[in-house]
Amino acid sequence: SSRPAAGFLRGLVDTSCATSPSARDAGIDAATAALALLGRPGAGEPRAGGVADDPADASLGAAKTMKIFRRCMAELLAAAGRRPEALAQAEALFTACRGGGADEELTAAEVAWLADHGLPEAAALLAERSAAAKQDLEPLVAYAVAVARRRSGDAAATALADLAHQRLSGPDVDLARSLQAAMLLARWGAADWALRAYGTVTGNPQAPSGEFALAGILCAEFLHDQQRDADAAELLRRVVEGRTADDGMDQILMRLERDPRSVRSRMLYFAACAAAARGDAAGQRRLLEESLRSYGKDVDSLIALYHSSAADERADATARVRRALEQIEEEIQAVPDDPNGYNEYAWLVSNTEGDVPKATRYAKRALEHSFDSSSYLDTLAHCRAAGGDLHGAVRTQALAVRQEPHNLTIRRNYARFLEAEKGR
Repeated sequence: SSRPAAGFLRGLVDTSCATSPSARDAGIDAATAALALLGRPGAGEPRAGGVADDPADASLGAAKTMKIFRRCMAELLAAAGRRPEALAQAEALFTACRGGGADEELTAAEVAWLADHGLPEAAALLAERSAAAKQDLEPLVAYAVAVARRRSGDAAATALADLAHQRLSGPDVDLARSLQAAMLLARWGAADWALRAYGTVTGNPQAPSGEFALAGILCAEFLHDQQRDADAAELLRRVVEGRTADDGMDQILMRLERDPRSVRSRMLYFAACAAAARGDAAGQRRLLEESLRSYGKDVDSLIALYHSSAADERADATARVRRALEQIEEEIQAVPDDPNGYNEYAWLVSNTEGDVPKATRYAKRALEHSFDSSSYLDTLAHCRAAGGDLHGAVRTQALAVRQEPHNLTIRRNYARFLEAEKGR
Protein backbone atom coordinates (compact mmCIF):
# COMPACT_ATOMS: atom_id res chain seq x y z
CA SER A 1 0.00 0.00 0.00
CA SER A 2 1.15 3.53 -0.76
CA ARG A 3 -0.99 5.05 2.00
CA PRO A 4 1.06 7.06 4.52
CA ALA A 5 -0.36 5.15 7.49
CA ALA A 6 0.77 1.86 5.94
CA GLY A 7 4.19 3.36 5.28
CA PHE A 8 4.44 4.44 8.90
CA LEU A 9 3.57 0.97 10.16
CA ARG A 10 6.13 -0.63 7.82
CA GLY A 11 8.76 1.70 9.21
CA LEU A 12 7.71 0.82 12.76
CA VAL A 13 8.00 -2.92 12.03
CA ASP A 14 11.36 -2.49 10.28
CA THR A 15 12.67 -0.55 13.28
CA SER A 16 11.47 -3.19 15.72
CA CYS A 17 13.05 -6.01 13.69
CA ALA A 18 16.31 -4.19 12.94
CA THR A 19 19.51 -6.10 13.73
CA SER A 20 21.90 -3.15 13.28
CA PRO A 21 21.90 0.58 14.06
CA SER A 22 21.84 1.45 10.36
CA ALA A 23 18.79 -0.75 9.72
CA ARG A 24 17.08 0.74 12.78
CA ASP A 25 17.76 4.27 11.58
CA ALA A 26 16.49 3.42 8.09
CA GLY A 27 13.22 2.19 9.63
CA ILE A 28 12.90 5.32 11.75
CA ASP A 29 13.57 7.54 8.73
CA ALA A 30 10.89 5.72 6.71
CA ALA A 31 8.38 6.13 9.55
CA THR A 32 9.31 9.81 9.94
CA ALA A 33 8.76 10.46 6.23
CA ALA A 34 5.36 8.74 6.31
CA LEU A 35 4.38 10.70 9.42
CA ALA A 36 5.23 13.96 7.67
CA LEU A 37 2.85 12.99 4.85
CA LEU A 38 0.11 12.17 7.37
CA GLY A 39 0.59 15.52 9.05
CA ARG A 40 -0.22 17.52 5.92
CA PRO A 41 -3.62 19.26 5.73
CA GLY A 42 -6.20 17.08 3.98
CA ALA A 43 -4.13 13.93 4.47
CA GLY A 44 -7.03 12.01 6.05
CA GLU A 45 -7.77 8.74 4.30
CA PRO A 46 -11.24 7.38 3.38
CA ARG A 47 -12.54 4.25 5.02
CA ALA A 48 -12.33 0.90 3.24
CA GLY A 49 -14.74 0.61 0.34
CA GLY A 50 -14.58 4.31 -0.42
CA VAL A 51 -17.23 5.26 2.15
CA ALA A 52 -16.50 8.74 3.44
CA ASP A 53 -16.43 9.38 7.17
CA ASP A 54 -18.53 12.07 8.81
CA PRO A 55 -16.18 15.11 8.72
CA ALA A 56 -16.25 15.56 12.51
CA ASP A 57 -15.60 11.86 13.14
CA ALA A 58 -12.86 11.83 10.51
CA SER A 59 -11.15 14.83 12.13
CA LEU A 60 -11.30 13.26 15.58
CA GLY A 61 -10.06 9.93 14.27
CA ALA A 62 -7.18 11.58 12.44
CA ALA A 63 -6.17 13.46 15.60
CA LYS A 64 -6.16 10.25 17.64
CA THR A 65 -4.12 8.47 14.96
CA MET A 66 -1.56 11.27 14.84
CA LYS A 67 -1.26 11.23 18.62
CA ILE A 68 -0.54 7.48 18.64
CA PHE A 69 1.93 7.79 15.77
CA ARG A 70 3.76 10.79 17.27
CA ARG A 71 4.05 8.98 20.59
CA CYS A 72 5.55 5.98 18.76
CA MET A 73 8.03 8.24 16.99
CA ALA A 74 9.03 10.06 20.18
CA GLU A 75 9.70 6.76 21.93
CA LEU A 76 11.62 5.27 18.99
CA LEU A 77 13.75 8.38 18.52
CA ALA A 78 14.52 8.66 22.25
CA ALA A 79 15.55 4.99 22.38
CA ALA A 80 17.79 5.54 19.33
CA GLY A 81 19.52 8.50 21.00
CA ARG A 82 18.05 10.98 18.51
CA ARG A 83 16.79 13.25 21.24
CA PRO A 84 16.40 16.56 19.36
CA GLU A 85 14.10 14.82 16.87
CA ALA A 86 12.26 13.12 19.75
CA LEU A 87 11.71 16.50 21.40
CA ALA A 88 10.34 17.86 18.13
CA GLN A 89 7.69 15.12 18.23
CA ALA A 90 6.96 16.02 21.86
CA GLU A 91 6.49 19.66 20.85
CA ALA A 92 4.03 18.58 18.15
CA LEU A 93 2.11 16.55 20.74
CA PHE A 94 1.87 19.57 23.04
CA THR A 95 0.76 21.82 20.19
CA ALA A 96 -2.02 19.37 19.29
CA CYS A 97 -3.38 19.68 22.85
CA ARG A 98 -4.13 23.39 22.46
CA GLY A 99 -7.70 24.54 22.04
CA GLY A 100 -10.77 23.26 23.84
CA GLY A 101 -11.50 23.06 27.54
CA ALA A 102 -9.66 19.81 28.15
CA ASP A 103 -6.21 20.90 26.95
CA GLU A 104 -4.76 21.18 30.47
CA GLU A 105 -5.45 17.52 31.23
CA LEU A 106 -4.41 16.44 27.72
CA THR A 107 -1.11 18.31 27.96
CA ALA A 108 -0.45 16.91 31.44
CA ALA A 109 -1.11 13.38 30.15
CA GLU A 110 1.41 13.85 27.33
CA VAL A 111 4.09 15.09 29.74
CA ALA A 112 3.58 12.10 32.04
CA TRP A 113 3.52 9.63 29.13
CA LEU A 114 6.75 11.00 27.65
CA ALA A 115 8.42 10.83 31.06
CA ASP A 116 7.48 7.16 31.30
CA HIS A 117 8.76 6.41 27.79
CA GLY A 118 12.27 7.76 27.86
CA LEU A 119 11.79 11.49 27.37
CA PRO A 120 11.35 13.22 30.76
CA GLU A 121 13.19 16.31 29.48
CA ALA A 122 10.21 17.07 27.24
CA ALA A 123 8.67 18.71 30.31
CA ALA A 124 11.25 21.47 30.00
CA LEU A 125 9.63 22.57 26.74
CA LEU A 126 6.46 23.51 28.60
CA ALA A 127 8.35 25.17 31.44
CA GLU A 128 10.28 27.29 28.93
CA ARG A 129 7.10 28.20 27.05
CA SER A 130 5.40 29.20 30.32
CA ALA A 131 8.39 31.30 31.41
CA ALA A 132 8.52 33.06 28.03
CA ALA A 133 4.82 33.94 28.31
CA LYS A 134 5.31 34.99 31.94
CA GLN A 135 2.54 32.65 33.00
CA ASP A 136 2.39 29.96 35.66
CA LEU A 137 1.94 26.39 34.55
CA GLU A 138 -1.62 25.19 35.05
CA PRO A 139 -1.83 22.99 38.18
CA LEU A 140 -2.30 19.63 36.41
CA VAL A 141 0.48 20.43 33.96
CA ALA A 142 2.69 21.57 36.84
CA TYR A 143 2.09 18.25 38.58
CA ALA A 144 3.01 16.37 35.40
CA VAL A 145 6.18 18.42 34.97
CA ALA A 146 7.02 17.71 38.62
CA VAL A 147 6.57 13.97 37.98
CA ALA A 148 8.87 14.20 34.95
CA ARG A 149 11.48 16.12 36.95
CA ARG A 150 11.31 13.57 39.74
CA ARG A 151 12.00 10.84 37.15
CA SER A 152 15.15 12.75 36.19
CA GLY A 153 16.24 13.15 39.82
CA ASP A 154 15.62 16.91 39.83
CA ALA A 155 15.39 18.17 43.41
CA ALA A 156 13.13 21.03 42.26
CA ALA A 157 10.33 18.55 41.55
CA THR A 158 9.00 18.63 45.11
CA ALA A 159 8.75 22.42 45.23
CA LEU A 160 6.80 22.46 41.95
CA ALA A 161 4.41 19.76 43.21
CA ASP A 162 3.92 21.71 46.43
CA LEU A 163 3.04 24.82 44.43
CA ALA A 164 0.49 22.87 42.36
CA HIS A 165 -1.01 21.47 45.56
CA GLN A 166 -1.33 24.95 47.07
CA ARG A 167 -3.11 26.26 44.00
CA LEU A 168 -5.68 23.44 44.17
CA SER A 169 -6.19 23.45 47.94
CA GLY A 170 -6.21 27.10 48.93
CA PRO A 171 -9.12 29.09 50.40
CA ASP A 172 -11.11 28.70 47.18
CA VAL A 173 -10.35 24.99 46.91
CA ASP A 174 -11.58 23.36 43.70
CA LEU A 175 -12.53 19.90 44.96
CA ALA A 176 -13.31 18.51 41.52
CA ARG A 177 -9.87 19.46 40.20
CA SER A 178 -8.19 18.21 43.38
CA LEU A 179 -9.86 14.85 42.87
CA GLN A 180 -8.87 14.87 39.21
CA ALA A 181 -5.27 15.63 40.22
CA ALA A 182 -5.29 12.79 42.75
CA MET A 183 -6.49 10.27 40.14
CA LEU A 184 -3.88 11.39 37.62
CA LEU A 185 -1.05 11.39 40.15
CA ALA A 186 -2.00 7.86 41.22
CA ARG A 187 -1.92 6.76 37.58
CA TRP A 188 1.46 8.46 37.10
CA GLY A 189 3.01 6.66 40.09
CA ALA A 190 3.36 9.68 42.39
CA ALA A 191 1.79 7.92 45.38
CA ASP A 192 2.71 10.50 48.02
CA TRP A 193 1.38 13.42 46.01
CA ALA A 194 -1.72 11.46 45.04
CA LEU A 195 -2.60 10.67 48.65
CA ARG A 196 -2.11 14.30 49.62
CA ALA A 197 -4.47 15.38 46.83
CA TYR A 198 -7.06 12.77 47.87
CA GLY A 199 -6.76 14.07 51.42
CA THR A 200 -7.67 17.56 50.21
CA VAL A 201 -11.14 16.15 49.51
CA THR A 202 -11.57 13.42 52.14
CA GLY A 203 -10.16 15.62 54.91
CA ASN A 204 -12.20 18.70 54.06
CA PRO A 205 -15.22 18.97 56.38
CA GLN A 206 -16.85 21.38 53.91
CA ALA A 207 -16.66 18.94 51.00
CA PRO A 208 -20.12 17.90 49.75
CA SER A 209 -20.98 14.34 50.74
CA GLY A 210 -20.94 13.13 47.14
CA GLU A 211 -17.39 14.36 46.49
CA PHE A 212 -16.27 13.00 49.87
CA ALA A 213 -17.74 9.55 49.13
CA LEU A 214 -16.32 9.31 45.61
CA ALA A 215 -12.87 10.45 46.72
CA GLY A 216 -12.97 7.98 49.62
CA ILE A 217 -13.87 5.06 47.37
CA LEU A 218 -11.17 5.88 44.79
CA CYS A 219 -8.53 6.56 47.43
CA ALA A 220 -9.34 3.29 49.24
CA GLU A 221 -8.76 1.34 46.03
CA PHE A 222 -5.45 3.13 45.57
CA LEU A 223 -4.43 2.33 49.16
CA HIS A 224 -5.30 -1.32 48.51
CA ASP A 225 -3.01 -1.28 45.46
CA GLN A 226 -0.28 0.09 47.74
CA GLN A 227 -1.00 -2.82 50.16
CA ARG A 228 -2.16 -0.40 52.85
CA ASP A 229 -5.33 -2.35 53.50
CA ALA A 230 -5.96 -1.24 57.07
CA ASP A 231 -5.95 2.39 55.92
CA ALA A 232 -8.20 1.50 52.97
CA ALA A 233 -10.70 -0.22 55.26
CA GLU A 234 -10.74 2.71 57.68
CA LEU A 235 -11.36 5.20 54.88
CA LEU A 236 -14.26 3.16 53.52
CA ARG A 237 -15.67 2.87 57.04
CA ARG A 238 -15.84 6.67 57.12
CA VAL A 239 -17.64 6.62 53.78
CA VAL A 240 -20.12 3.90 54.79
CA GLU A 241 -20.94 5.50 58.12
CA GLY A 242 -21.02 9.05 56.76
CA ARG A 243 -19.62 12.08 58.52
CA THR A 244 -22.93 12.90 60.23
CA ALA A 245 -26.13 11.04 61.02
CA ASP A 246 -27.91 13.18 58.43
CA ASP A 247 -25.62 12.35 55.50
CA GLY A 248 -27.97 9.76 53.97
CA MET A 249 -24.94 7.95 52.61
CA ASP A 250 -26.89 5.06 51.07
CA GLN A 251 -28.76 7.48 48.80
CA ILE A 252 -25.55 9.32 47.94
CA LEU A 253 -23.79 6.08 47.01
CA MET A 254 -26.70 5.06 44.82
CA ARG A 255 -26.54 8.43 43.05
CA LEU A 256 -22.88 7.65 42.40
CA GLU A 257 -24.05 4.30 40.94
CA ARG A 258 -22.41 2.41 43.83
CA ASP A 259 -24.37 -0.27 45.63
CA PRO A 260 -24.07 0.55 49.37
CA ARG A 261 -23.87 -3.18 50.11
CA SER A 262 -20.90 -3.61 47.79
CA VAL A 263 -19.08 -0.63 49.32
CA ARG A 264 -19.53 -2.11 52.80
CA SER A 265 -18.43 -5.50 51.50
CA ARG A 266 -15.34 -3.92 49.97
CA MET A 267 -14.52 -2.28 53.31
CA LEU A 268 -14.67 -5.65 55.04
CA TYR A 269 -12.60 -7.27 52.27
CA PHE A 270 -9.83 -4.71 52.81
CA ALA A 271 -9.99 -5.35 56.55
CA ALA A 272 -9.70 -9.10 55.83
CA CYS A 273 -6.62 -8.46 53.69
CA ALA A 274 -5.08 -6.50 56.57
CA ALA A 275 -5.86 -9.38 58.95
CA ALA A 276 -4.22 -11.87 56.58
CA ALA A 277 -1.12 -9.67 56.32
CA ARG A 278 -0.66 -9.70 60.10
CA GLY A 279 -1.19 -13.48 60.27
CA ASP A 280 -4.67 -13.40 61.80
CA ALA A 281 -6.30 -16.24 59.86
CA ALA A 282 -9.35 -16.41 62.14
CA GLY A 283 -9.92 -12.67 61.80
CA GLN A 284 -9.56 -12.89 58.04
CA ARG A 285 -12.16 -15.66 57.86
CA ARG A 286 -14.61 -13.76 60.09
CA LEU A 287 -14.29 -10.58 58.03
CA LEU A 288 -14.70 -12.42 54.72
CA GLU A 289 -17.84 -14.11 56.02
CA GLU A 290 -19.18 -10.71 57.08
CA SER A 291 -18.28 -9.25 53.70
CA LEU A 292 -20.23 -11.94 51.87
CA ARG A 293 -23.21 -11.54 54.17
CA SER A 294 -23.29 -7.92 53.08
CA TYR A 295 -22.87 -8.69 49.37
CA GLY A 296 -22.88 -12.33 48.37
CA LYS A 297 -21.21 -11.90 44.98
CA ASP A 298 -18.22 -9.84 46.03
CA VAL A 299 -15.79 -11.65 43.75
CA ASP A 300 -12.59 -10.73 45.59
CA SER A 301 -14.03 -11.87 48.94
CA LEU A 302 -15.17 -15.12 47.32
CA ILE A 303 -11.70 -15.69 45.87
CA ALA A 304 -10.02 -14.96 49.21
CA LEU A 305 -12.46 -17.26 51.05
CA TYR A 306 -11.88 -20.03 48.50
CA HIS A 307 -8.10 -19.91 48.84
CA SER A 308 -8.06 -19.51 52.62
CA SER A 309 -10.50 -22.39 53.26
CA ALA A 310 -9.23 -25.59 54.81
CA ALA A 311 -9.92 -28.87 53.01
CA ASP A 312 -13.12 -29.51 54.99
CA GLU A 313 -14.38 -25.99 54.19
CA ARG A 314 -13.56 -25.97 50.48
CA ALA A 315 -16.88 -27.54 49.42
CA ASP A 316 -18.81 -24.66 51.00
CA ALA A 317 -16.55 -22.08 49.38
CA THR A 318 -16.95 -23.81 46.00
CA ALA A 319 -20.74 -23.79 46.36
CA ARG A 320 -20.69 -20.06 47.07
CA VAL A 321 -18.57 -19.47 43.98
CA ARG A 322 -21.03 -21.44 41.85
CA ARG A 323 -24.02 -19.51 43.20
CA ALA A 324 -22.28 -16.22 42.49
CA LEU A 325 -21.43 -17.33 38.95
CA GLU A 326 -25.06 -18.23 38.34
CA GLN A 327 -26.14 -14.81 39.57
CA ILE A 328 -23.55 -13.01 37.42
CA GLU A 329 -24.63 -15.09 34.41
CA GLU A 330 -28.23 -13.99 34.93
CA GLU A 331 -27.11 -10.37 35.04
CA ILE A 332 -25.11 -10.82 31.82
CA GLN A 333 -28.14 -12.23 30.03
CA ALA A 334 -30.27 -9.34 31.32
CA VAL A 335 -27.74 -6.64 30.32
CA PRO A 336 -25.52 -8.17 27.60
CA ASP A 337 -23.85 -4.86 26.69
CA ASP A 338 -22.39 -4.27 30.15
CA PRO A 339 -18.72 -5.37 30.13
CA ASN A 340 -18.47 -5.50 33.93
CA GLY A 341 -20.50 -8.71 34.19
CA TYR A 342 -18.29 -10.52 31.68
CA ASN A 343 -15.19 -9.34 33.53
CA GLU A 344 -16.52 -10.38 36.95
CA TYR A 345 -17.42 -13.85 35.70
CA ALA A 346 -14.01 -14.33 34.08
CA TRP A 347 -12.14 -12.98 37.12
CA LEU A 348 -13.96 -15.27 39.54
CA VAL A 349 -13.49 -18.43 37.43
CA SER A 350 -9.84 -17.73 36.62
CA ASN A 351 -9.00 -17.30 40.30
CA THR A 352 -11.04 -20.23 41.63
CA GLU A 353 -12.56 -22.93 39.42
CA GLY A 354 -15.14 -23.35 36.68
CA ASP A 355 -15.41 -23.25 32.90
CA VAL A 356 -12.11 -21.62 31.92
CA PRO A 357 -12.75 -21.56 28.13
CA LYS A 358 -16.06 -19.78 28.77
CA ALA A 359 -14.37 -17.39 31.18
CA THR A 360 -11.75 -16.63 28.52
CA ARG A 361 -14.46 -15.87 25.97
CA TYR A 362 -16.15 -13.57 28.48
CA ALA A 363 -12.85 -11.78 29.23
CA LYS A 364 -12.48 -11.10 25.51
CA ARG A 365 -16.07 -9.85 25.34
CA ALA A 366 -15.28 -7.32 28.07
CA LEU A 367 -12.26 -6.15 26.07
CA GLU A 368 -14.43 -5.66 23.00
CA HIS A 369 -16.13 -2.87 24.94
CA SER A 370 -12.87 -1.37 26.24
CA PHE A 371 -9.93 -2.82 24.33
CA ASP A 372 -7.18 -1.04 26.27
CA SER A 373 -8.54 -1.48 29.81
CA SER A 374 -5.68 -2.62 32.03
CA SER A 375 -8.16 -4.27 34.41
CA TYR A 376 -9.79 -6.30 31.63
CA LEU A 377 -6.37 -7.24 30.20
CA ASP A 378 -5.35 -8.40 33.68
CA THR A 379 -8.44 -10.64 33.79
CA LEU A 380 -7.71 -12.14 30.37
CA ALA A 381 -4.14 -12.86 31.46
CA HIS A 382 -5.46 -14.73 34.51
CA CYS A 383 -7.80 -16.74 32.26
CA ARG A 384 -4.91 -17.72 30.03
CA ALA A 385 -2.83 -18.74 33.03
CA ALA A 386 -5.73 -20.77 34.42
CA GLY A 387 -5.95 -22.53 31.05
CA GLY A 388 -2.25 -23.43 31.15
CA ASP A 389 -1.13 -20.83 28.59
CA LEU A 390 1.50 -19.10 30.71
CA HIS A 391 3.24 -17.58 27.70
CA GLY A 392 -0.05 -16.01 26.62
CA ALA A 393 -0.64 -14.82 30.18
CA VAL A 394 2.74 -13.07 30.23
CA ARG A 395 2.13 -11.41 26.86
CA THR A 396 -1.34 -10.20 27.85
CA GLN A 397 -0.20 -8.97 31.26
CA ALA A 398 2.62 -7.07 29.57
CA LEU A 399 -0.07 -5.11 27.70
CA ALA A 400 -1.80 -4.38 31.01
CA VAL A 401 1.49 -3.11 32.45
CA ARG A 402 1.99 -0.94 29.38
CA GLN A 403 -1.41 0.67 29.97
CA GLU A 404 -0.79 1.26 33.70
CA PRO A 405 2.94 0.99 34.38
CA HIS A 406 2.58 2.25 37.94
CA ASN A 407 -0.25 -0.05 39.05
CA LEU A 408 1.50 -2.22 41.63
CA THR A 409 -1.14 -4.96 41.60
CA ILE A 410 -0.81 -5.40 37.84
CA ARG A 411 2.96 -5.40 38.11
CA ARG A 412 2.89 -8.01 40.89
CA ASN A 413 0.68 -10.24 38.75
CA TYR A 414 3.06 -9.79 35.80
CA ALA A 415 6.02 -10.85 37.96
CA ARG A 416 4.06 -13.88 39.17
CA PHE A 417 3.23 -15.00 35.63
CA LEU A 418 6.84 -14.51 34.54
CA GLU A 419 8.06 -16.62 37.46
CA ALA A 420 5.55 -19.35 36.69
CA GLU A 421 6.59 -19.44 33.04
CA LYS A 422 10.28 -19.64 33.95
CA GLY A 423 9.57 -22.46 36.42
CA ARG A 424 8.02 -24.63 33.75
